Amino acid sequence: MGGTGVPGENPRKDDPTSFYVQSRNRPPVALAKARIRCHASYIYDPISDLCFQLCGAYNWPDAVAFCAEDDSRLVVFDTLEKLQFYKNYVIVTNDGKGRTIGGRRVNGVWKWVDGSLMSMSKKFWRKGEPTGSGVYILASIHPGMDGIFNDVHHANRPIVCEKP
Repeated sequence: MGGTGVPGENPRKDDPTSFYVQSRNRPPVALAKARIRCHASYIYDPISDLCFQLCGAYNWPDAVAFCAEDDSRLVVFDTLEKLQFYKNYVIVTNDGKGRTIGGRRVNGVWKWVDGSLMSMSKKFWRKGEPTGSGVYILASIHPGMDGIFNDVHHANRPIVCEKP
């Protein structure tokens, strides 16, 4: 693939994931911030001013620990704009993997890793989701399912980290 979203990493002007394309309308302060925070394995989102990383498969406790080791966290999709950027990036990279995100059900309540409540809006969840089944306790996102959430069981799955 062409650009990685990081300055100096072979950016291409025609690659929508390149740092050049994503940042051409950003003020210099935001560009400097992206250069400092987003290293080679992350992609910068100028809309949410965050860095995303698609990672390997982990169970929930290991996923939380893995992201924390890099001063990041499992992704929190608290806005439709952030979700749209992620969906566009995954489509461009042709990464068709479903991924665990930073939401889970605890005592019947869906919360993000930062403690905030997850939206139950149909704009975020697939039809019929969350199922409410006792074994489906983690939120997942899959580009083949319109890039919206579904609940999954506790297992090793690829994850998405973000640097807030």
